[in-house]
Amino acid sequence: MGSAKGKEKALDDGTKAQTGKKRQKGEGSSSTRASKKKKTGKSSGLKNVEDQSMSNESKRKRGKKKVFANPENVKCRRRVLQSKNGVQPKEKADHPQLKTRTTTRAFFKKLAELNDAQKAAVRDIGFGQILGFNVNRVPSKMAYWVLDRFNNRNCTLEIDNLTKVQIEKDDVYRVYGFPKGKKIIKEFERTAVNELFIEWMSFFGVVNRDKIKIKAVLLHMIDCADGGTWFKRHFVIALCFSLMESCTNGTVHPYVFTALANMNEVKSWNWGEYLLRFLIDHKRSWMADKTKVFGGPTLFLVLFYVDRVRIGRETVPRSFPIFVNWDGKTLKERQEKELDDDFFGGGSVAPPIELPDEYKEEEPFVSKFKHTCAIIVVVAIVGVVTALGMVGQSLDCSNAESEQASLA
Repeated sequence: MGSAKGKEKALDDGTKAQTGKKRQKGEGSSSTRASKKKKTGKSSGLKNVEDQSMSNESKRKRGKKKVFANPENVKCRRRVLQSKNGVQPKEKADHPQLKTRTTTRAFFKKLAELNDAQKAAVRDIGFGQILGFNVNRVPSKMAYWVLDRFNNRNCTLEIDNLTKVQIEKDDVYRVYGFPKGKKIIKEFERTAVNELFIEWMSFFGVVNRDKIKIKAVLLHMIDCADGGTWFKRHFVIALCFSLMESCTNGTVHPYVFTALANMNEVKSWNWGEYLLRFLIDHKRSWMADKTKVFGGPTLFLVLFYVDRVRIGRETVPRSFPIFVNWDGKTLKERQEKELDDDFFGGGSVAPPIELPDEYKEEEPFVSKFKHTCAIIVVVAIVGVVTALGMVGQSLDCSNAESEQASLA
């Protein structure tokens, strides 16, 4: 019995000892938790401050996140994933944009408002192809590159050091389908005044010629609903401002006014030479400062480039006139394709499209040969007529002699 009681007492003592150890551990763990809470409190305070600063910074940067132009593009999605994963995407070249005053958007909208009489008048002066014009904007980065590669000394587009494409007057007709004449247009000087010009100014009710804007010209063009002479003049002035030349301050000056006195002669003017003259002159002045506004025929250069330089599997067809195959959307898509490759001019040069028969000129040798043949034919006819006359005279003489002999 004594031994059993001793055992129970030993077990009780052991249990109390274990309980004491657990209490010590609990006290230790509670002190540890308390110290951790202190540390956590400090860190959470810092974290709250950091979160608040980050949220303030994100608010400041709200609306400035980089948005890619075309999320459907695989390369764009790849760049987005790379930036999210912390991988820096490959830096692309910085392509400058061309500043220009020439705009086709207003002209494009007003073409859709022409009535049947006005459309017939446009065809009458030889600009009927322009009625299908549908390019409402020009991609500025491509336009800068093409203009920068245009050599105004020899009128060539220098794709690279080895590839140069000649630009000729016929290319103007290929792009726009303008009437092709031979008479050179003399520019109407900025200070020049004549009766016709004063009458044109009276439409706008201004004394200062620098106050006339393209929108006012287009409105007066639409108002001439009969498609008469003044409609034709307004149309040609608006067309030249939109597709050939413009003042850097955005006002309309009719440099072409000397060609508008007799509207029946519009087809006889050399519109290809006229456009190239402005292209060369404006490029020469733009080279002095490439950050300033360019007032020359930007769209012509861009359309010439996208037609002659083909990249990859080009789906845009080639036909006359060239502008009917392109619009603002397809030109922008072409620019994006080349920007994905990070450079322009990477395609192959195609031969020029065939001009219609009415635009073709005979070779000098052929024309001289035809002229010579015509002269020979005329001389031969004259010779035959002369010979027949002489034969007739001889017959008359012989008949007269025979009559006299019979009488004798």
